[in-house]
Amino acid sequence: MDDIKIRDMNSWQSLKRVTVDQVDKRFETAKRLDLSLTQHAEAWTNLKKEIQQGDELEEFHQKGRHWLDVGGKKFFCESEVKGIRILRARQEFKKIITQEIRSSRPVEQHTAYVALGSNLGNREVHLKTAVEFLGQGDVEVVTVSSFFETAPVGAPAGTEHLTYLNAAAQIKTVLGPKELMKLLLDVERRLGRKRNTEVRNAPRTIDLDLILYEDRVMDEEGLCLPHPRMHERAFVLKPLAEIAPQAIHPILKKTVAELLTALEARTA
Repeated sequence: MDDIKIRDMNSWQSLKRVTVDQVDKRFETAKRLDLSLTQHAEAWTNLKKEIQQGDELEEFHQKGRHWLDVGGKKFFCESEVKGIRILRARQEFKKIITQEIRSSRPVEQHTAYVALGSNLGNREVHLKTAVEFLGQGDVEVVTVSSFFETAPVGAPAGTEHLTYLNAAAQIKTVLGPKELMKLLLDVERRLGRKRNTEVRNAPRTIDLDLILYEDRVMDEEGLCLPHPRMHERAFVLKPLAEIAPQAIHPILKKTVAELLTALEARTA
């Protein structure tokens, strides 16, 4: 059997104290209506025999989204679990699951590419932390490029010596482009960047740009896809070409490798 691992992404849980009579009534109603809960009536009958004076019953309802790793292949799934448990001395003693739904169909995922850069403080730590934060949400970080040392472009006077470490990451996500961009900005804030107050091209602890989102083309306030200057930036194309040389620019209809070759020829 394949090894199965579950990593929770986010979830919520509701708890409610209930009585034996309330649970009995629920199962009796389910039997009359021929609902799925009827299959658990026998389990509830057996569980009741375990109840002692002073025990409490708690109804729980958990719903979550998680990555399911089956034999090395990852799927994004949703789950819902409902049940009744006995609390004895405020600790869980025994429980039954009254209903469990685990989605076997993967939720649709999208491939996107993110450019990362840092030229303040411990640059390598900032990049690695940004990647870690990205992977804590509805995002799976598939691969990350090497770190490239690059000179700043258009840096304010006196900051030209602060070179960048740049990288690129391929991710898979259930988020849409706007939601993903919001997540990138949140990661930047967590790492101390304040976009609204900084000078243009000023040094920063972290810079995260959404470069490609599948073949999506959009131009809206706060988000333009593909990134409008990606084909002009070696510090974007070099890391990206390392991990996704065949990714295609949806407007220019050229691969990342072709864009990098053309840029290097123009700047030679």
